Amino acid sequence: MRLSMYNYFLKHGDNLIAYNSLYKKIFKTTNSNLIKAISDLSTGKTSFIELDDEIQNILVNSELVVPNDRNEPGIAEMYYLRDIMSSRLDLTIMPTEDCNFRCKYCYESFKKGKMTDSTISGLKKFLIKNIRKYTGISVSWFGGEPLEAIDNIKNISKFVIDICKKRGIPYDSGIVTNGYNLNLTMLDELIKLRVRQIQVTLDGTKYNHDRYKVLKNGSPTYDIVLENLRSIRDNCDKRLSIVVRTNVSMDILDDLEQITSFYSNEFGKDKRFSFFFRPVGDWGGESVKKVSNAVLDKKMYSLMYERLSNCSTPLNYKMYYNELTKNVDICYAAKDNAYIIGSDGDLYKCSCKFEDCENKIGHLSDDGNMILDSNLSSKWLMAGLETSMTKCNKCILYPVCHRASCIADYVAKRTEIPTCPHMKYSLNSYLKLLADDPQYVTII
Repeated sequence: MRLSMYNYFLKHGDNLIAYNSLYKKIFKTTNSNLIKAISDLSTGKTSFIELDDEIQNILVNSELVVPNDRNEPGIAEMYYLRDIMSSRLDLTIMPTEDCNFRCKYCYESFKKGKMTDSTISGLKKFLIKNIRKYTGISVSWFGGEPLEAIDNIKNISKFVIDICKKRGIPYDSGIVTNGYNLNLTMLDELIKLRVRQIQVTLDGTKYNHDRYKVLKNGSPTYDIVLENLRSIRDNCDKRLSIVVRTNVSMDILDDLEQITSFYSNEFGKDKRFSFFFRPVGDWGGESVKKVSNAVLDKKMYSLMYERLSNCSTPLNYKMYYNELTKNVDICYAAKDNAYIIGSDGDLYKCSCKFEDCENKIGHLSDDGNMILDSNLSSKWLMAGLETSMTKCNKCILYPVCHRASCIADYVAKRTEIPTCPHMKYSLNSYLKLLADDPQYVTII
């Protein structure tokens, strides 16, 4: 028996945190005998058979220790292939590509408006022709601002829900929204349409949010978005899952303690709310060039997570747990049955690089056929496979990343290797954020 090659250990106060990326487990212990045993195994001071039975059982049951002949890179590869070749259909649908906001760091161009009737008809015909191929359908509503076209969301949702019901396959749905239109009436509509996961962006303080996230006419948006979130907290369906996303610019890097405290006071007691902080990066487009001083360089990403992990106020950081354990860091663009459907029927793989010629892989015809460029499609599918196992299979994050965390630049040949995930350089911070939450960490 030996220690798993995908273990990661972090000393945190009196605790040892143990994370295994292959078996998707996070443990915490103050057991001094266990901590010493792990240290001695790691340094070769002892062998597994020299440990007492209780410690052996803990290590085996937690899969921190595995048989000597277990091919862990091969298992990771098998799991990855299952993920990207899933028979579930993942659709990101853009009911409109226009937006009521003009965020100053946004990469989108808003050249296209609402989804056309012919595209909606083509999508329905595609599902009628192909539903038998899939074991389930997942829909994410995206934009622009999707709630600017709630009529299209209603039209498509009712059809997809009905066809899944008739076929006897599961359906789930989520939405990414700026939250401005997310009042109780709108929430009631979304709940009826079985939208259960909602991501809303709130950029910390009112001052900072209203500097960067404004309406088309330049008016502020913070107060309305915050009030809508409060209404969800006080009135809405308990089955909802609300992710509050905060884009961290240079302006609020020093305000994270204040922001996390505010979030905790407002929403911390509601288990439906979780919080997701991401650095403001240069994702392309013209707008971000005007706020270049607010953009965090990639070298500073880890500083943001470190600052966040040092905040004294605990929050629900479910998204980071999912990154560590649910393979969500394998980008949807790398998956075979995942498509972004633009408002005019154009088909894409990446939601951040609409202007890249490699990103548009085809078109959904009015008669329900996906006319795909197989050469372009294969580039996205093969991105994680082309970089052979030997190049990164010893990395602790290989089983949750597989070099398919962010593949757009690799596909476009702007880089020679795919981009590593945020957590590669911030793993200590991720684990500290989760360490005291019993939802995500098992105590040994």
